[in-house]
Formats: sequence, structure tokens, C-alpha cells
Amino acid sequence: MKKRIFTIFAAILSVLCVFVFSACNDDANGRTENEEEQNFGNVPEIPVKNACPQFSVQLYNTEEEKTFNFSDYDGKVVVINFWATWCAPCKAEMPYFEQLQRNFGDIVVISLHHELVEKDVQSTIYEFGWGDYKMLFAQDTTTSATIISKEEVDGEVVEISSQTELYLALGGSDILPHTAIIDKEGKIAFVRTGSITYGLLENEVQKIINA
Repeated sequence: MKKRIFTIFAAILSVLCVFVFSACNDDANGRTENEEEQNFGNVPEIPVKNACPQFSVQLYNTEEEKTFNFSDYDGKVVVINFWATWCAPCKAEMPYFEQLQRNFGDIVVISLHHELVEKDVQSTIYEFGWGDYKMLFAQDTTTSATIISKEEVDGEVVEISSQTELYLALGGSDILPHTAIIDKEGKIAFVRTGSITYGLLENEVQKIINA
């Protein structure tokens, strides 16, 4: 009886080992730049060139309380990344955004932590060595971001104001990380749900700058 139990246990353990190895191998293969673009993240089905909502958020990692106002960066390319402390892929790709900020000094890169949790965000920033990053970190409190859209009413084009979460307005769903790039005119130029490579970030930012 004991021998039979041991045999069953060994068989189950072997299957688990094969599964774990396969998953790790797939992940490693997926982290090549071309593969990652296919397997990690999909572009949400929203039209780009929508205007980015105006928003303000409280910044982390500053000596005094400071607020990031999107309107202060009119005319600049703004890269917005959504992340969370519990999201391993989010933390893994954070250095890419810092590298982007350092290589393209005139753009603005800001990473917004998921609005459901505020605990341990600041400590995580320091734990992972991001305290000296040039990019910005903030808490996503944009539960009522203002979207201004233009619609034709009685033959005239009028501006319609509505409220939504910034994350949703920029194509977010229920997956982190999520990235959006806003062009110099304040319009959504690029969105991606899921992990991203530095190469893709660099290419997209360069295209937007050169446009």
C-alpha cells in the first residue's frame, strides 16, 4: 500500500516538474524582443488620437508633497505606465521606463500605481532601487478624469465633457502592466496592455517625436 502511494506521489511530482519547467521555458523564450511583442500584451480596441483626459495625481518620492498636473506638460511627449506592487512583470520592466527617460530627456515618464492599494508603494520604490530614478512615480487617484470629446449637434461641433477613470480612458482593462504614450498635441498615440520591451518603447517614442 505504501509503495503504491509513493508511486502515485512520484508520478504527480514528475508531471508538476514538467509543467513548471515548460512554463519557465516559455517565459524565457517570450522575453526576446520579437516574441514578447506577440505574446505579452495586446493593443486594446480603442482608437488612438483620442485626447488624453486632463488629470492631477500626487507624486511619490519627493521631499515635499507635489502634484503632477498633466496640463503643465503641454507640448511634450508623455509616457504613462500603470503598475502595482504585487505585479511582478510591472516591476521587471520598470528599468525600461527609466532608461527611456534618461535617453529622451525632453519627454515625461510617469508611473501610476494602481488605485486599489496605497500601502507599501513608497517602500517598494526604495527597495527596488528606484528612489533615484529621474522618472516620476504617483498614486493613481484618477477615478474621475475629465474627457473632452467633440460631437456634432444640430450641425455644429461642440465639446462634450464626461468623467471616467484615466486607466479606462487610456485603454486599460483588467490587466497590468499597461502603457500609454501621449503625443505633443495631447492625443493618445500608442497603447499596450501587458509587458513591453525597451526596444518597442524606444521605437514608439522616436516615431512620435519625429511625426
